[in-house]
Amino acid sequence: EAEGLGIPIDLSLAFHTDAGITKNDTVIGTLQIYSFEDAEDKQVFPDGVSRLANRDLSDLMQTQIVNDIRVKYDSAWTRRQIMEAGYSEAFRLNVPATLLELLSHQNLQDVKFMNDPQFRFDVSRSIYKSMLKFLSAQNNFKYVVQPLPVTHFSANLTGDGKVTLTWKPQIDKLESTADAKKYKVYT
Repeated sequence: EAEGLGIPIDLSLAFHTDAGITKNDTVIGTLQIYSFEDAEDKQVFPDGVSRLANRDLSDLMQTQIVNDIRVKYDSAWTRRQIMEAGYSEAFRLNVPATLLELLSHQNLQDVKFMNDPQFRFDVSRSIYKSMLKFLSAQNNFKYVVQPLPVTHFSANLTGDGKVTLTWKPQIDKLESTADAKKYKVYT
């Protein structure tokens, strides 16, 4: 067992794109991989937490990603399995870990999504939300998702050496906790 370097790490994510093609215009979809045992067949982490936390993380992440994609992009996005397997990224770690196969880099329909910057932002946000929710459940705290960036930002000179800043909040229809109550302005 590795002693470690005394750096606290809460979880691990390996982010991949899978292989595979379809013969029609559907996506391959999202697969999650976890391991219930480590390299020495242990079913608990060194801190005593069950390695079933890997499955919890995997399920939470896949659910968040697929649900968000279905709402914003493709109502038929494929939710593939949550697979228990001995992939290195899933079993070697001493913290909860998951291997995400987001989509297929060989399938045209998946690649269309993959090349969309807004899709990549939204999927990254889904991953962030799932990690936050997982840590909240593991550590028993309430989470608040970071609000989306403001829109319609402008800075107007008032003529007396001052500047008036205006913007509109961007509502996150997928996350009720991401409602900004106030903003900090840095100069």
